[in-house]
Amino acid sequence: MSLGLAEGVLRRGKNIGSGYLKRIKTNYPDLNLDWVLFGEGEMIIDPQMVSEETAVYKKEVTLDELVDKKIQDKLDKVEEMLKEIITNQIDDEIIRVEKEISKNGQKS
Repeated sequence: MSLGLAEGVLRRGKNIGSGYLKRIKTNYPDLNLDWVLFGEGEMIIDPQMVSEETAVYKKEVTLDELVDKKIQDKLDKVEEMLKEIITNQIDDEIIRVEKEISKNGQKS
């Protein structure tokens, strides 16, 4: 059975101090300390399972992701506008054809 990351330290008879564990927790808040110490559970904590009220798990967003989102938002708006324009044009054409049919029907 593996003891996780701490296995090498324990095999050498060394002790992992609380300061070291605190630095790990601070620098890697998603890292499961049970996995680090005992090899138990998943390596990464599921953010929905975190019970600490002060825990903050925020994904850093890259500039590329921000630009992509802005572009996608604009494209979505353009798509909606085009749908509305096309729908209005179709409605106008239907009305025109119905009038034409009605006009031709009265001549007969």
